[in-house]
Amino acid sequence: MFSIMAVNYTNSLQPTPSPYIKIYQSDKLSSLGVFISSILLSAGGLFAIIFAWINKSRCSKIRCGSLECEREVVTNV
Repeated sequence: MFSIMAVNYTNSLQPTPSPYIKIYQSDKLSSLGVFISSILLSAGGLFAIIFAWINKSRCSKIRCGSLECEREVVTNV
């Protein structure tokens, strides 16, 4: 009984990569600005959604966290 084995030597000829990946970023200030802007825009969108939901509600007493408000419900909207 003969067994035929094909051996691939192409992987052994390639250089082995370094175990550490080095990423150099030259513009740290602009990246930080983009990150802060995205956080502020996301928070603004969240507040806009919450206030729109409060505006559409028919509740006369609204409690959100430590804030509490009592208002008149407008029926002609």
